Amino acid sequence: ADHPGGNDKYLAAYYVGTDVTDDELREHLTARVPDYMIPTVFIPITTVPVTPNGKLDRRALPTPDLTAALTGGHTPSTVTETTLATVFSDILHLPTDTPLSIDDDFFRLGGDSISSIQVVTRARRAGITITAADIFTHRTISALARIADTHTQTHTETGPTAVTTSPLQPIAARYVDRPGFDHFTQSFVFTTPPDLTTDTLHR
Repeated sequence: ADHPGGNDKYLAAYYVGTDVTDDELREHLTARVPDYMIPTVFIPITTVPVTPNGKLDRRALPTPDLTAALTGGHTPSTVTETTLATVFSDILHLPTDTPLSIDDDFFRLGGDSISSIQVVTRARRAGITITAADIFTHRTISALARIADTHTQTHTETGPTAVTTSPLQPIAARYVDRPGFDHFTQSFVFTTPPDLTTDTLHR
């Protein structure tokens, strides 16, 4: 499905049955498929709509509502929680009046592998250190805030650590959703004139 905020696309799962919950379906799939194949939202339907030709009638499927994933829990109270809530909203293109709580799940709100890296970059600019792996494991604002605060305390005790960032380049973006993508190296090759000097190169 197209993300309502224009944030690329996301997976929506439609299912028939009343003896299973969204959480049970998510848990079942989590144990069997890679993270990037887990649907963002699960929508129960009474019957699968079909066209006169017997094919799936996609237009007749109900439109996914990502706001249905909002927990309505506690609002952010710390600086870290508030900052992460803002980052979530910005990266996921949520309406400014979306009432995020500290228990809201990044991926249920439409997040994916690529946007998780964007969260990491945006959070670091705000002085919050988390990793994409943290987001996949902990998922909620409250859990990520605890991880970030722990990182901050550790770095304070051991001394500052230099952190550099880089935008995700097209080649990496093409492979980021594939299994086994946990690190990558990016390089650039420049064709230079034969009379290039070190001084010219620096300039």
